[in-house]
Amino acid sequence: MPAVRGGVCGLRALHHGPAAVRDGKSAGVRRTPETLALAVALGLAMSPSRARAAESQVPLPSAVAAEPAAVSPPPAAATPPARPIGLPASEPPASLPGGPLLAPTVASTAEEPPLPVARPRFSMAAAIGVSVDNEGIADGRNVAIPSFSVQGGIGQDVLGFDARLFASEAAGQFSTPSQVAADRKALIADVGADRQAADLMLAIRPFARWQRQRLAWPERFVRALTVDVGAAVERVSIGAQTVRRIGAVLAAYADLPLTPANDSSALHLRLAARRMIGTHADIADGTGTKKVGDTHVELLAGLAVLF
Repeated sequence: MPAVRGGVCGLRALHHGPAAVRDGKSAGVRRTPETLALAVALGLAMSPSRARAAESQVPLPSAVAAEPAAVSPPPAAATPPARPIGLPASEPPASLPGGPLLAPTVASTAEEPPLPVARPRFSMAAAIGVSVDNEGIADGRNVAIPSFSVQGGIGQDVLGFDARLFASEAAGQFSTPSQVAADRKALIADVGADRQAADLMLAIRPFARWQRQRLAWPERFVRALTVDVGAAVERVSIGAQTVRRIGAVLAAYADLPLTPANDSSALHLRLAARRMIGTHADIADGTGTKKVGDTHVELLAGLAVLF
């Protein structure tokens, strides 16, 4: 050690000092503890640079290995993840320091649900009435033949579509007086004409948007006025003979409201008129052939449901 070496040097200087050499009395010097301490201090004072150099020297590997390894501080305890506050239940919480790693989420903006698409209103109607016709009547007079129709429609705006099935039956319902003797007449049964027709029409409501905000009965009646224009096909039977005709059909009807305006299934009383203008067909009878033409008009009344 540097201190020990300095002390040894001090002892040597004290033992071989100049006074002792000159006097030749070194053998008689007395070594006391005070003398040893003085020698050590003298040695330290004589070699200060050696002591400082020794302190700055790098320790040997053996000395480093002998020293206990530095104890690293214990790792900081993991902070428990903080619970998110105020997040909606449908969104996952965002990643927080010390918490589990979660994928970043973007809050979705609230969107209003799409408005429901308004469908056109439908209508169904059933009606009975009469068909004014003279086909198959012996004396050619006009008779009122019982009739029936079923009609369906789509749309209650200015334009819509209607379809109708129509039927009338005249067989066996009418007779014509005939002179069988000079003083006696007899009734002869008329064959009559039975008709079945199918109509496909465009419905036109010219007042459908008039005073729409008003729900009084007169305004509702006016808005429901309808004119039908379309095509028709008809089957005509006179006795055992049958022919088919095609042509145009023209109809009109008025709906009389029977239920309040806020009723989702409105009930109406429907009054309708129909006329078909078609081709003429020839049909055989007992005396030859006869042309079958149009009826004069069909008048119908029934109930209609709008939904």
